[in-house]
Amino acid sequence: MKTIKMIMNITIFLGVLLSFGVLTAEPVRDIYVTEDFSSTTFPPPGWTISAQNGNWSRYIGNNAGGTSPEARLTWQPQFNGQSQLISPPLNTLGQNSVFLEFRHFVDHYTTPYTVGVATRSNNGAWTTVWSVNPTGNIGPQLRTIEINNADIQSNTFQFAFFFSGNSYNIDDWYIDNIKLYTPFEFDLAVVGVPGAAQLVPGDGFFPTCVIKNVGINTLTAAVTLSTYLWDVLLTNEEYPVPIVMAAGQEETFVFADQYLDEPDEMYRFSFSVTSLEDVEDGDPTNNTMDKWVNTYTTPRQNVLLEIGTGGWCPYCPGAAMGADDLVAMGYNVAVIENHNGDPYANDYSNFRNTYYGISGYPTAIFDGVLRYVGGSNTQSMYNNYLPLFQQRNAIKTPLWLDIYGYVSRDTYTIEVWTQKRSNLINENTVLHFSLTESEIQYNWQGQTHFNFVNHIMLPGVEGTPMDLFNTPVMDVLVTELVLPIQALWVPEHCELVAFIQDIETKEILQATNVALNDLAEPPVSIHEDTHSPAINKLSGNFPNPFNPSTTICFATDGKNPVEIVIYDLKGRQVRSLKLDTRSAGEHTLVFDGLDDQGNLLASGIYFYRMKSGAYSNTKKMILMK
Repeated sequence: MKTIKMIMNITIFLGVLLSFGVLTAEPVRDIYVTEDFSSTTFPPPGWTISAQNGNWSRYIGNNAGGTSPEARLTWQPQFNGQSQLISPPLNTLGQNSVFLEFRHFVDHYTTPYTVGVATRSNNGAWTTVWSVNPTGNIGPQLRTIEINNADIQSNTFQFAFFFSGNSYNIDDWYIDNIKLYTPFEFDLAVVGVPGAAQLVPGDGFFPTCVIKNVGINTLTAAVTLSTYLWDVLLTNEEYPVPIVMAAGQEETFVFADQYLDEPDEMYRFSFSVTSLEDVEDGDPTNNTMDKWVNTYTTPRQNVLLEIGTGGWCPYCPGAAMGADDLVAMGYNVAVIENHNGDPYANDYSNFRNTYYGISGYPTAIFDGVLRYVGGSNTQSMYNNYLPLFQQRNAIKTPLWLDIYGYVSRDTYTIEVWTQKRSNLINENTVLHFSLTESEIQYNWQGQTHFNFVNHIMLPGVEGTPMDLFNTPVMDVLVTELVLPIQALWVPEHCELVAFIQDIETKEILQATNVALNDLAEPPVSIHEDTHSPAINKLSGNFPNPFNPSTTICFATDGKNPVEIVIYDLKGRQVRSLKLDTRSAGEHTLVFDGLDDQGNLLASGIYFYRMKSGAYSNTKKMILMK
């Protein structure tokens, strides 16, 4: 039977080869240009800008959905007219059609205006091949345009991304991963995975993908879905009905409802498309795409509001009043005002303004990703800021931050505790720490003082790298910082702000703040007392995490009683285990997960401290149920 089946397969394959003669020598796709803006030169070599050069820039971010960096058209300096980012001249002679693929995101403000793509040859008139008049944000999305006009019959073919209208009506247009190419004979692609990125545990979710035939020939698309709970495969399923797709056709595949029951988890929905025809897909790299959905439950401690401002700026008072009003109304917002061009500008504030590519003042940035450009000389921007704050505050997070510290002579020793409460897909994160001061007397634009002035960032503008992706869930990372005391700072007007930021997306995952005068000492130290006798030792516990009990291992010199005290994450004692003097050597003790009253402890992080004579050491353990 195996021999017969093999012969039948060979016969069928030969039949396919005869039916699709091109399979015996499938042409290699021509790629005329690719551009990801990784060059530090902007515009990239060979590219040009027609009008409004100052509005285009290379931007560090991935708003368009690609990888950082990307191109950005911003609204300032304001203009009314047209501006273009133009490709180099390209030789497309002999082609009947070419495809232009790019990722983009339109950050909309108000109507009307137009963005689009146009082509020309021999420096002639431009012909629009795609355009849209946005009425809201567009994308981030992958866009593919077929170009089959007369311009491609030229060795001087060019295309351009254009904006037309009053630039005041758009915030930004981000563009990335540009590719001009001829299509493969056979090429099915997953081009989108729409849907929410965060759901309440127990909510239903309809996994959805968008498939497009980006090749030349008609193919029958078969789509499969693999569902993972982080890295554990849950299900594999096929879409029940394959769909015949002509060249250029796009279809949306919606799978059956799935319930995401586990809280504080990351679900991965991996979509894959293949053709039922016995052909080789020209570009296997676009056959799969993942959709990540989380069920985080940890609330946002603070939304971080950063404002690019300056005492010289006539519209910045409205931004300052807007921030003050958010705080006065009791919203959980932490504010950092980064000054430019006045006596309170410094390396830290200038870096943050440059990091966000701020060109118009004031610019308010919420959690690194939402921005509002513009202000008022007399009116608070509170009503403009509140919806952006609410949008970010509704998003749950996988992290929790605490700031502790103590003063010693002319410095503060700061500890920032970062607890990872769930898996996360952010692989490049950094901890930033800032001290701000308010009630600084200064006459500017009809105002009498500055608030939330960014004085210093520790350990510097680059922050402290945090490998949270590989950190075990429920672990706490402790970052120690040294904060020098400046005589000009008024402690009762100073505030400490800590936040975790994704370097690639600029999104702030969690932020917290505390008044300098309210700074509390760490509940327990996690560092071993190096001055203690070496033969006393707290070795650790196993298993860790544990449920319902764990064994604590320690050694003693045999001279003093031993006490092991259990603390919760807030430093409160929950259990004391006092032991008589033990013989010198190694010992073990079983902790049953109960408090001093015999109640079961809740799941979470606990610290256990061993004391014996002058020796003291503390370690961490995790109770998981």
